[in-house]
Amino acid sequence: MELQRGAMAMMDEIEAQAIEADRDAARRMLDEVDGLLNEAAIAAETVRCLSHPTPELLAETAREIAADMRPRLSQWGAWHEEIWAASEALRRALAAGELAAYGWRGEREPKWDNEPWPICRERVPPELLRAPVTLTQTGVVPFPRHHDYPVQYRLLFCGILIDAGELLRIWPAPHSLADAPRIPAKDRKPGRANFTGRPPHKGRDTFIRELVRLALDPDGLPPRPELFRRMIAWCDAELGDDAPGETTIRDWLAAWCPE
Repeated sequence: MELQRGAMAMMDEIEAQAIEADRDAARRMLDEVDGLLNEAAIAAETVRCLSHPTPELLAETAREIAADMRPRLSQWGAWHEEIWAASEALRRALAAGELAAYGWRGEREPKWDNEPWPICRERVPPELLRAPVTLTQTGVVPFPRHHDYPVQYRLLFCGILIDAGELLRIWPAPHSLADAPRIPAKDRKPGRANFTGRPPHKGRDTFIRELVRLALDPDGLPPRPELFRRMIAWCDAELGDDAPGETTIRDWLAAWCPE
């Protein structure tokens, strides 16, 4: 805001200089105003990016703390209250200097993969996050000023990263759920080995072996109606009281001898 007030005051002086026809002085002051307004817009845009949630900032922060936050969003771009509260807590910690954010300066952002030397990130000054500045339509400045180019935005910092260790130091990760209490072996009651349903029929394995024997016979398996009658008779003769019912035999034949 101080930059903008100073720029507006200089605009008044420019008008006075123009009235006196001192064009050179007016041009120099106009360039200086351009710089001030540009700095104000850049600082305001930086504050907006750091203090207001954006999908890009969320994704980058999530990658740094190895936690995918997107399942907590009702939809991409629609913010949940918890995410907003976490974003505000993060901004306050950065503004207080408890956390450090690092980024590339806008004019030094790497543009190509074949950069001749590495460009190091710099720490984002905490003062930027404490500045009560917001970018409004009146704060947008065309760049360059004297050409019919569209409005351009240039961030003071980009590619902002936050150290995961520092985040976990302030906000430790939640503990994993404790394992279910184990019953001592001496207190356990004997139970069935099959916990997914009823135990298999006692005569199932014997039934399968008989089917295999019939299938390996040179004549092969008889037609389904005859096989059904033969297996009923075989179960009654071989399994006795453990013989399965007709419905069970029909289901077994459908499962192991499909037509």
